[in-house]
This record gives sequence, C-alpha cells and structure tokens, in this order.
Amino acid sequence: PIPVNAYIIWAVIVVAWSFMYRASEYLRTPGGENKVMRGSDFAFETGGVPTRGQPEELGATLRSHKADQEAFGWSKSHFVSGEIICVVMAVWHYARMFPERIHDGAEAHLPFARWTDGSWIRREQVQNLLRQAARHVGLPAERFVSHSLRLGGASALLPRGQRR
Repeated sequence: PIPVNAYIIWAVIVVAWSFMYRASEYLRTPGGENKVMRGSDFAFETGGVPTRGQPEELGATLRSHKADQEAFGWSKSHFVSGEIICVVMAVWHYARMFPERIHDGAEAHLPFARWTDGSWIRREQVQNLLRQAARHVGLPAERFVSHSLRLGGASALLPRGQRR
C-alpha cells in the first residue's frame, strides 16, 4: 500500500504546479503563516454548484500574495482534466482522506500542506523530493527547487496556448 503521506505530498505538489504558486503561498515560510493556503481556501463544484461529492471543478483562493498590492486576494479554478496529473482529483482524494482539513472541517482553518501528524510540510522537504525525482530520471538534481513547480506549471500551459 502507498503511505498516506505520499498522497498528501502528491496533492500539495500538484496544487503548487497547477496553480503555479510560490512556495510561500502553500508552504510554511518564516513570517508567512497568515497567507499560506488553508483547507478552507478550496471549493469543489459540479455544474457551477458547490458540492461535497465528486467535483468537476476546484476553486482555490489565496488571501494574500506577493503581487496583491491592494490585498484583495486572488482566486483561480481548474476543471477535471482526465489526465494523470489532475489537481481537482488530487485535492478531492486528499479531502476524502482528511475531511476535517477541507471545507468547514475542524482543521480547515489550518494550512493545507501538512503531514498526517499535522506538522507543516517545509520547503526543504519539497525540494528534497523534487531532487530525488530528478535523480531518478537522470536529470541534474541541483537544478530543482520549490520554484521549479511554478515554472513547470507555466511551461505546461504553453503547448495548449493558454494564459493565466
């Protein structure tokens, strides 16, 4: 069986990649506790209506981010892709495993990127996993950092001609 923490880190990495988040927007960084992504910042919809069942769409709201000079926040959404990497399904599976961490659950006000024991996932941990993956496929591990997910998400949109 796959360890539960593997499902958690998959959801976190797919969220970071799909929404092109900076590490400070989804991971604990010094002084960034008030702006980091929480479970309550996600919303599932089907047919434009909020749902707790299997969703067609995932909305994510950042309460604050680097380019948000007027502090209005920022919302984005993705639809189910049908691909291996699908942010909607990754977060939905996370929500099914940890219902208390999403929507209005008892821990939804806490950061989304947390291990099973509740501790925060740190930038160094994400970078180490990315570097291990790079080594595994023969790429230079030293070139991979948490920001690689943001760059990779943007690069993945290019062949599709999409802009954010």
